[in-house]
Amino acid sequence: MPPGFKRSRAIWDEARSRGGIAWVHAIVYELQPIRLSKSSRKEALATLRSFIRNSITIIAGIPNVLKSILIFISNRSLRQWMIVGAIVAYYWFIRWIHE
Repeated sequence: MPPGFKRSRAIWDEARSRGGIAWVHAIVYELQPIRLSKSSRKEALATLRSFIRNSITIIAGIPNVLKSILIFISNRSLRQWMIVGAIVAYYWFIRWIHE
């Protein structure tokens, strides 16, 4: 094992036994700085714009998806729903038997 492998475990064990400031040390150890040297402000803004654009697209598409699901559900016949119900009942019966 690498030499620093058990460092985190030891810090958390100490935090459990001592409490208070030891908890702060353990949390700070886990939240070590992130290296941003390879990132730039321009790339960060482009990523943020892309995230916002994708989020808006997903949110705007939800009503269409819900409408499609509702149309699919309403176009099934009673016989098709009975088959689905039988499959679900069979599944739960088999689970019950195997328990």
